[in-house]
Amino acid sequence: MFASRRIALCIVFSIAILSVGCSQAASSPSACDGLLEKTIGITREDYSPCAGEILAALDSLETELRRSLFKGDGEAGPDAEAHYKRLRYLMREVGFTADVWREARGGAGRKVERWPNSAMRHFNTEVGTATAQYMSALGRPNDANLKEGQRHHAAARQAYARFR
Repeated sequence: MFASRRIALCIVFSIAILSVGCSQAASSPSACDGLLEKTIGITREDYSPCAGEILAALDSLETELRRSLFKGDGEAGPDAEAHYKRLRYLMREVGFTADVWREARGGAGRKVERWPNSAMRHFNTEVGTATAQYMSALGRPNDANLKEGQRHHAAARQAYARFR
């Protein structure tokens, strides 16, 4: 009886350590850190390294989602979820959600001046849409969401090439 409790305790402790490790990996330092505080005129020089990290996170998430779809078990694995968390962290550090809030609060005619470059704005839009599609495929693996995510992912890559 004592041995089974010890094993159970070891399992719980191991899961806790893994959870902390995954959340730390999602929020580890990046080139995106600090961009949220910048309210006006994010330059290409400021954003290019961060956008490269965002694309790398999209790439790794897509790879994991494709892998889970090919397995055919109907579930995306914990690796895909960890990649998704990293991507969401980077998007929060840049201020994707803050920009949506700023624009909604300012009314339809208000222009968000944080992104003076149209290719950067287009990149952000495509990344947001690709992420939403990948999130759907993560929750319920299917080809339709994955392919739509890949289409927007490719458009984000093209927009990135125009401003980096």
